[in-house]
Amino acid sequence: MSPLLLILAAHAGEDFSVNLAEEQTVRFSGYVENQAVLMALPEREGDEDEEGSGLDLMDYNKLRLQIEAKPASGFSANANLVARTFHGTTSIALADVLPEKFADDIAMLAAWDPSYASYTMEDEIFLNDAYFTAREGNFKLRMGKQPFRFGSGYFWNPTDPFTVKDMLDPSYEKEGVTAARFSYALPLQGLLEAWALPRQTWGEFEVEDSAFAARARVAPGQWAITASYANYRDLAGLDMTAMDMEGFMVQGRRQLIGLDVNGEIAGVGLWVEAAYNLMDVDDWDALDKIAEEQWAEVDAGAQYVIRGGTTVMVEYLYNQRGMESAADYTLWHWMLYMEQTIRALGQHYGTATVQVPLGRIHTDLALAGITNFSDGSWLLNPWVSYEWGQNLEISAYGAIPFGGKNAELSAMGHAGYLRARFSF
Repeated sequence: MSPLLLILAAHAGEDFSVNLAEEQTVRFSGYVENQAVLMALPEREGDEDEEGSGLDLMDYNKLRLQIEAKPASGFSANANLVARTFHGTTSIALADVLPEKFADDIAMLAAWDPSYASYTMEDEIFLNDAYFTAREGNFKLRMGKQPFRFGSGYFWNPTDPFTVKDMLDPSYEKEGVTAARFSYALPLQGLLEAWALPRQTWGEFEVEDSAFAARARVAPGQWAITASYANYRDLAGLDMTAMDMEGFMVQGRRQLIGLDVNGEIAGVGLWVEAAYNLMDVDDWDALDKIAEEQWAEVDAGAQYVIRGGTTVMVEYLYNQRGMESAADYTLWHWMLYMEQTIRALGQHYGTATVQVPLGRIHTDLALAGITNFSDGSWLLNPWVSYEWGQNLEISAYGAIPFGGKNAELSAMGHAGYLRARFSF
């Protein structure tokens, strides 16, 4: 164990806040996490002749260290350092997890560059967030690598241009984006906000490679209405004549116009989140396009909390950029989906979730059903979460798929997850 982990373990029950002056504080917190994943990959032709259990065990250890500093009134700084080490199966061949019909294409990809035909998890240390905030009256400036969250949807957020959620664990933390954020608070919980996200290469800064976003919110009564806009570079399509991967993936300028409405009627929480997208790229007709030049996405949902704390939630996503059936999914769609470059493969999705708290034994039970109506695949996502004291949380969840061998939610087989997190 590293000296840092030994120090944190020895002082796990102590308060890490440091008072520097009457208005100055520095606070250290974070967690140590271990997650084991057991995967049962789909059977392929010829697997019956190979030795082994057909199971893959992947495991990681993670340390997240958070620093919060308030050097003076109206100023603060936050940083989150993440370190992860991977163990067990750390590399997965695409031929083992993608539909078997792509075997020849994946073999050609491996002949071009073997690294393109597998997904490898490498040990990493990175800053998840690192930013400072300055406040003066209703005005707030935040600069640095910071969380970016647009939209009210739980599983999907069409108005969020920079974050794609994991359907099995939508609430898990996401890496921040480097930006300057300017916001002004209006009466009745209103908000005006602008974001500037630079894109920089060695020694060069190009405005056309940067991203911009803005939103305005009004919140009359129990409802909040947010209009948003984003302008940024995104993948438009593939140039099949390119000789290298850099030229193969062609980006264009994407504009996203969004609207988010959420509120409550008779105790039922409701939301609708919609985005209209326009892509601008040179030589559009020469590309193997990911989607058309214009498309819409709509997410809608409802949530109700029953007496005793049981929560019921349903959600629906329309993704016009997606395909109408599994037969339309190409290898490139699958690879971009796995890299979270695109949000989903199909056009129509639905979820239903029930969460039951068992307060006396500090346990939460949950069951989610996720369906891709476009290709007919669906999966069950059961959850059990147990809190052991104030510091330790143990969670177990899984993916139990149903559907065709080429469909999105059923192609990659079964998986079970066991996660233990000790917070300090």
